[in-house]
Amino acid sequence: MQIKTKMHTIIMLIGPTECGKSTFANKVLIPQLIKEDQEKGFRTNVQYISSDEIRQDILGFEYHKHGKIMLESSEQAFHLLFEKLKAVTSFPINAEFVIIDTTGLSEEFRNQVASIAKQNNYHLEAIVFDYKNREDFYSVGSSKRLITQHITRLKREVLKQLSALNLANIHKIREKNFMDPMTHQPNPEYEVVIENMEEYLAHLLPQGYKYIVVGDVHEQVEELQYLLRAYGFTIENQIISAPEEMQDYRIVLVGDWIDKGKGTREIIQFLHRNKAWFYLVKGNHENFVQKYVTGQIDVKSMDQELVKNYFDSIPLLEKDEELRQTFLELVGLTKDFYRFVGLHSTSFYVTHAPCKNKYVGKIDRNSLKKQRRFSLDRTKSFEEQLAFLEKEAVGNHPFHLFGHVAVKEKMTFEK
Repeated sequence: MQIKTKMHTIIMLIGPTECGKSTFANKVLIPQLIKEDQEKGFRTNVQYISSDEIRQDILGFEYHKHGKIMLESSEQAFHLLFEKLKAVTSFPINAEFVIIDTTGLSEEFRNQVASIAKQNNYHLEAIVFDYKNREDFYSVGSSKRLITQHITRLKREVLKQLSALNLANIHKIREKNFMDPMTHQPNPEYEVVIENMEEYLAHLLPQGYKYIVVGDVHEQVEELQYLLRAYGFTIENQIISAPEEMQDYRIVLVGDWIDKGKGTREIIQFLHRNKAWFYLVKGNHENFVQKYVTGQIDVKSMDQELVKNYFDSIPLLEKDEELRQTFLELVGLTKDFYRFVGLHSTSFYVTHAPCKNKYVGKIDRNSLKKQRRFSLDRTKSFEEQLAFLEKEAVGNHPFHLFGHVAVKEKMTFEK
């Protein structure tokens, strides 16, 4: 059986007591969700939240899961469960995976988990233990009456209610064969696949460099070169070189390096010649121009005056095939954000636009859009529209660096 999932997902385990949920989580699921990339200092954060373990923890002893005293601690245990779920799915923790190990039979419980998932912009999936052979539920040989009650509830109520949650995936375990009874090892036929793992890793910056982050260039090639020279780089014949002490530096452009500067050819050629030095974030201008010149946008439906005034690179790219292909190659190298994992220095994220914390560093379609574009109403106070930045700011959080927002004067927020 193959279980396909995605980064930043809450996985609810749903099934009768004693059906093997904890064993499945700890022996099959978690080991396959743990991934590492040493070059980028990354290791998946896989959180396992068990209501039974929380009960035992607050009671100070490993009581049997069906003991009356365990049931008596349910109110406090589930309060802590939800608080921990909120904590590990909030910025900057943003655990890549959270596995919730309860019976999951309560509709109210599932709705509350779904509410937290929505609030923190997480995928929500369920692994349902619905064995074809009813005897598989009773293999432990204890609590038969309780198990029977849970099976009845699962089949009569829960399976019908799950569709209302709008889950990203429902994975059904139909046989209790995920552990070899002889070797007590996981059945290799159970494979967990993280579909967008490689895509996520591509957004992480390598540990081996120091980074200079530059805001919206908008074709101001000379100003960009002046800035790089000020840092110690040498530029001759449009080629960047660096002294020995600068060899481990790289430049991150936050996006919108195209348009508005009457230097379309110059910026494209300069960045392409020196692409080994740059990490490029995709701005809303690169995104729009790419779609326009590749026919992904219905040109006839566009306001041509808007295109003329704000995307003046388009006419040149439409006429010059070679330049257009060079531009598209550069856009192919862009990412909607970059993350640096601060093992020995401060962590940071680079996005093109300001956005709420719940979107930062995530690769679902909506988050990528939020990190690339933020619309300001220029008839209203900029401070009011960007007040969420101050509200969400915490002194020891990773830095969030962005561009996109053009203002005439420096903006300051007072605590």
